[in-house]
Amino acid sequence: MRALAVLTFAVGGFIAWFYVDTWRAVNLREWLFYDASYDELGGPWWSGAVRLALMAIAIVLSVAFFALIPRGTYWWTHFGQYTMYVYLLHSFVLYPFRETDILRNAEPTWLWLPAVIVLSVVIALVLAMKPVRAVFRPLVEPRPAWLFADPALAAREGRRSDPTGSKRPRT
Repeated sequence: MRALAVLTFAVGGFIAWFYVDTWRAVNLREWLFYDASYDELGGPWWSGAVRLALMAIAIVLSVAFFALIPRGTYWWTHFGQYTMYVYLLHSFVLYPFRETDILRNAEPTWLWLPAVIVLSVVIALVLAMKPVRAVFRPLVEPRPAWLFADPALAAREGRRSDPTGSKRPRT
């Protein structure tokens, strides 16, 4: 299964890299945001099928990704508990890159894709680190005791290390 997943990513990478001019010509970036109608995209009558195909490709690549996830516990495993921080904060890191010409005018080389992958992993790890969590915890994981009708219920929760609440002690 893992070999098939690696092959899937290799084929996807090959298609993405060697047909980059085609993707630019059809303005694939706009198709992937899903925020424009088919008329706005200037697509043909079968544009719905294109979007369905993009979703199917996303599902196949997601399954391939999940097949590559290690089953053991490693030094990075605990970062997985804090993916909500990465999800909510990554836009603030990436916004300057997206809205300026920093990356838009750069000519891709063979190093481009590996550099983007490494930078993405670094950004995700930094956003899941303890100092970032300490600063943004009141926004990401607020502790609104005033919402509880019974103040003892809020006090009983305490400061657990698992933000998902899946390891709550049984009472």
